[in-house]
Amino acid sequence: MKKNIIGFALLVGFVSFVHADIILDNFENYPNGKHPDWNPKGKPPFQVSLEPQKVYQGKGALKVQWENKDLWPNFVIGNLQKPDNCGKKFADADAIRMAIAGPAGRIIVKLTDASGTGTGDLADVTVSGGDDYQVYEFPYYQSASSSSVDLTNISEIQFLVDAGNAGSSGTIYIDSIELIYGSGADAKVIATVDNFDNDVSLNDDPNAQDSIPSGSTLLPGPFVTTVVKDPAGTNDMALKVDYNTSPYAVLWVENLGVTDWMAADGISIDIYGSAGGILLKLKDADGKEQEPTGGFVRHDGDQWDTFTWTFESINAIDLSRMGKLIVFVEGPGGGKGTIYFDNLKLIGAITPIQHWDLF
Repeated sequence: MKKNIIGFALLVGFVSFVHADIILDNFENYPNGKHPDWNPKGKPPFQVSLEPQKVYQGKGALKVQWENKDLWPNFVIGNLQKPDNCGKKFADADAIRMAIAGPAGRIIVKLTDASGTGTGDLADVTVSGGDDYQVYEFPYYQSASSSSVDLTNISEIQFLVDAGNAGSSGTIYIDSIELIYGSGADAKVIATVDNFDNDVSLNDDPNAQDSIPSGSTLLPGPFVTTVVKDPAGTNDMALKVDYNTSPYAVLWVENLGVTDWMAADGISIDIYGSAGGILLKLKDADGKEQEPTGGFVRHDGDQWDTFTWTFESINAIDLSRMGKLIVFVEGPGGGKGTIYFDNLKLIGAITPIQHWDLF
């Protein structure tokens, strides 16, 4: 594994500056010491709660709220693969039907099975909006049956909501989610996904057919990260990333110890293992994003290699106020795998050296 030794000049009586690589994270001294957060669990864009008053029918409905939303955030109706829930029955139906009240806009439906395999957009419905509930159908079977998702073991329904303008806040209400075969009044109800009525809570009676609504996925997610011994056999530490990406997913790096990157020439990271594609983006404190020069890289095999992305084309973000690093990871051809990262560095940064004694 590559472990850089930072060189420096020994000076007396004044401050000077030298070019030297700055290690942002080398994964040593875990769990002690201060390190950036890799794969942090952030606050979901949607907050879900039970609504006992504004219902379509029965005793409860799902209330979904958002504030200052980005484009296309999503929430899930999860836990569907559990015994006696409806996750085994998606192959027998052809649409999801539900009652919706709230602002006008588009709602897109996707599915994820228990292994984490997801679909593309399956149904795209524009809701008319309004205070009263309207019933909508989301046909999914024709598109989902040609995908790799397992319709006999569905875990989550994902709802992507584009209601109102970006940055706006709002609330929608959902009730009586059903799997149906056919359409309209003649449709056959195959299963009730959730009517939010059993014990009037989001965590309903486990002996009943229920889901668990959530502002984010209940599955482990595309990345599981752990700090481990260097897989090459040294006593050093590295970050092990077990991924399940189809095709690309984002691995966030937050709480960076150094946020002023103006004097750096670029950023580098050591990679071990196989990944079909890795791409970096920089995100400043204002939320603006830009890719450094270097593009997608591919890595194969059990050896450490260093990849560098440079900053010469950065002009749309504030490098002096860096907020997050975004790492896109794709498996070879998509799917599952393991990769290791080490020695995340700023290259050629200028660092001050002062009050040194000559010896």
